[in-house]
Amino acid sequence: MKLHVGSFALGLVAAGLAAAGIVALARKGREAESVAPSSAGAGSAARAVNAPAEVSGTPESATRMDAGAARRTPRELGLALLAAKSRLEQVQAIAALTDDGTLESMQILLDAFVASDDAVLLALLEEAMLQSPHDLTPSFMAAFQAAADSGKLGRLANLLRNAAAKRAELHDAVVAFLVRELLRDGADPVAFISEATTPRQQVVVATLADAAQVAGTIPKHLPTLIVIGPVVALQPLLAVCQPEGERHAA
Repeated sequence: MKLHVGSFALGLVAAGLAAAGIVALARKGREAESVAPSSAGAGSAARAVNAPAEVSGTPESATRMDAGAARRTPRELGLALLAAKSRLEQVQAIAALTDDGTLESMQILLDAFVASDDAVLLALLEEAMLQSPHDLTPSFMAAFQAAADSGKLGRLANLLRNAAAKRAELHDAVVAFLVRELLRDGADPVAFISEATTPRQQVVVATLADAAQVAGTIPKHLPTLIVIGPVVALQPLLAVCQPEGERHAA
């Protein structure tokens, strides 16, 4: 009986120790859980400090930069285009003006197109303007009328031609405008040179005002060059260089 009592007592003691151990382990687990969030927070804070350097070149950062550019006014974007020191900066400024999409932004692109002689930049500007949903031909026409330099006139005429090619409904208006501009100074000389550089060459000199009438008198089967402008005045000098039997002028 004593043995049983003693065994029973030992069992109680062992059970008590086991229960105490479980309680202690549970307490330590709760303490560990309370510490873990603060440790995780510290780790997150450390990662946050390093985050800008890690994501500075990511698409998200580029989007934030683009959003900042979009908040600038067209005038500010135009100044950025003028101040661009690299092709990338030019492309970014043109893209921002295109995204803005206002007539003011399109006018800034056109002004840059007229002022620049950079062939690559001109191509970028033209592409951006031709993608605009606005009808920019009135602005193109106004720039053409204001230009005096032959290179700018040629560029703007080509821009008008491309605009008409892109939007068929503009074709007649663009052609009519260019014809009117060509005929604006009806006193400009015109030379019709039929069968040029051959012994049968014939030169008929007229003015723009009566060019259509004169053209109707030239046989349609004859290959004919048409020269317009002050260079026509050199025709007599060139005729002197021809052998006597090859001079045919009317």
